[in-house]
Amino acid sequence: MRSLPRWLVLSLLAACASRHGMTWDELQAVGGFKVETATLAKDGRLRISLRCNVAGVESVTVAPRRMNSGLGVALVRTTVTDSAVLFTVSLGPGLPAGCPSVETARLNGTVFRAAYRDPSGAQHPLGTVRIDGAASVP
Repeated sequence: MRSLPRWLVLSLLAACASRHGMTWDELQAVGGFKVETATLAKDGRLRISLRCNVAGVESVTVAPRRMNSGLGVALVRTTVTDSAVLFTVSLGPGLPAGCPSVETARLNGTVFRAAYRDPSGAQHPLGTVRIDGAASVP
């Protein structure tokens, strides 16, 4: 019986094992997470610019203490509640390390509360964001 090439087995294992939501502690260890701006698009959707680097080579809000090799941002889950927008970063192999901008449905008002949500559901405040401008410091 013929076996699969080692590189294929390792790639498949990495793909299955690494796609997970990052905890707040994991995100802080690679340099942090930040909401930069929120603007309304012409179609009424809210575009939110985010900043992170899960490779651990850039200080976003704190100095990185750990590096990730070969992992990048697979997805930024965005959940909108009545008063907040919650973000969760998921990793995957061979992807860019930076967070992309996200779009959501329009929110009521001109200000919203931003928080990072762990896979466990715990929320970590990121501050208050004015929709037509930059994020404020929490």
